[in-house]
Amino acid sequence: MQIQCTKKLLNELKVEADERIERDSIFDWHANVFKIGRRKAIVLLNDVSRYSILLYGVKADDFRRLSEAIPAAISEVLEAEGIDSSVIDEYIRSAGAVTFTNTKSRKLVSAMTQRVKELEMIVDDFSGDEKVKVDISKHWSRFLTGDGQGSYIFPKEEMIEELEKFASRPIFSSDAYEVKVSLPLGDHTAWRRLVVKSDTTFSEFHEIIQSAFNWESSHLYEFLIDGKEIEYGSESMAEPLSGWLEGVSEFQYIYDFGDFWEHHVEVARKIEGYSKQHATCIDGEHPAPPEDVGGMPGYSEFLRIINDKNDPDHMNMKSWARWWKPEFDIEWVNRKLERMT
Repeated sequence: MQIQCTKKLLNELKVEADERIERDSIFDWHANVFKIGRRKAIVLLNDVSRYSILLYGVKADDFRRLSEAIPAAISEVLEAEGIDSSVIDEYIRSAGAVTFTNTKSRKLVSAMTQRVKELEMIVDDFSGDEKVKVDISKHWSRFLTGDGQGSYIFPKEEMIEELEKFASRPIFSSDAYEVKVSLPLGDHTAWRRLVVKSDTTFSEFHEIIQSAFNWESSHLYEFLIDGKEIEYGSESMAEPLSGWLEGVSEFQYIYDFGDFWEHHVEVARKIEGYSKQHATCIDGEHPAPPEDVGGMPGYSEFLRIINDKNDPDHMNMKSWARWWKPEFDIEWVNRKLERMT
């Protein structure tokens, strides 16, 4: 594993640069050291995918053990992404021993500098004793970034694609639930059949339903399971579905206590070896109502006006509902779900 260091980092390491092998490899990373406040930090940037990892509060002992700390940090962040541990172990073994070389590309050094600037936009608090900032690293790599060749990429997606090529097999494996979420709307029902990982929290499941139904997550919500309420803001919202759904065949999700959209969630089956990192929508019908339409009475009136081009309020209503999608689009839903991870 080549760690291509800036001069500043090589000085901190107090080592001479090893000879660099000229290649474009998923096993190679660029690295730089900088300060956040009074503490030193290291940014790692993968050469191929631009995936980034942050080590914070790095001290003298950490610099002396950096050849061990870097593979450990990469493993920790990839594990947090949900990648199968056997794939991570194989990647670290194949990468080989860490060597510290000079940087090979000004563009990659510039990309690291840009990553540091982005920290100011996405992070307010660096508290905590952990050296590897897992959540920051994951969030970092969901930003659109230049690939150095005039195009733009999402580093997380590139890293996953490259690891799948490397492993030649699915790199995710988890338990999941297949659920059908239905929203009765008078003479028809809008519904989505979803596959969600069993470790999905209720708060995350809320966001999945929001994306699947094109809601905007602008109102309060709750879940009702076996007569128990899981309310917005409660500690239970951070608990995984798996802790509640054993033996449960159906529960409710209520969104917007004004319009009161009550969704029925049927638990169809449990799936072993689910090979995606994110939830997927596998079927569905009909759009959900627009936000703030006024419940079922308002939605009925909305449909009457929007479907009558001769109605005097038609154009105003069309403008008000310009973000509303009149058809269920499964590809669009799955693009949104994929972006959520």
